[in-house]
Amino acid sequence: MAQEIKSCTPQEAQLAVTSDASSTLIDVREDAEMKEVASTVAKWFAMSVLNPETFAATSGIHKDKPLYVMCLSGGRSQRVATALAAAGFSNVTNVAGGIKAWQAAGLPVKKG
Repeated sequence: MAQEIKSCTPQEAQLAVTSDASSTLIDVREDAEMKEVASTVAKWFAMSVLNPETFAATSGIHKDKPLYVMCLSGGRSQRVATALAAAGFSNVTNVAGGIKAWQAAGLPVKKG
């Protein structure tokens, strides 16, 4: 049975990754989207090249550590989070609303 993916607000993800060094936020949007606006605390792994089966080895992110996944509005990150959970990541959370909600919440971003 598929693992139920938790979701959180952008504020909860920001707090987690800034207060807990074992937590990681990844943004799975594509290159052109990342050039427009990106979170200052997210690591970028484009969905088009992210392989859930090899992600732990290639990213250095441990399968048991908290992992938050974000995209533009939450759809793609939900699919990636589900795939990562199926590949053995045990603590995956989708950031509801993605970078749109992140910006709306006034959280730190970089542009360009």
